[in-house]
Amino acid sequence: MKRKTLLKSLAALSLVGVFILASGCQTSGSVVATEDSGLCPTCKNETTTKSIKGLTYTKHVCPSCKTVVDTGKTPNYDELGDFGNEIHVCTRCKASLITCPQCAVKK
Repeated sequence: MKRKTLLKSLAALSLVGVFILASGCQTSGSVVATEDSGLCPTCKNETTTKSIKGLTYTKHVCPSCKTVVDTGKTPNYDELGDFGNEIHVCTRCKASLITCPQCAVKK
């Protein structure tokens, strides 16, 4: 009887140990990593990272040469280059930071 109880306790303890190791050492609600967003070249306001999906910005600023282009319409971000899923935008002057084709070639 004691042996069964000991084996059950050992199995339960092993499972708890596996779950603790699998969860890692992150603390809930704490910042794990940060990344500088940079400044908007036109108004020097700090930019924020936003998801490309649903963006309606018509003004675009190249962070390298500071060229401002106002297309008057929301661009198809897929055609502009490989941004992944996020882009830096300035909430103050309502511009998205997109590297222009000339600066993209220089890189």
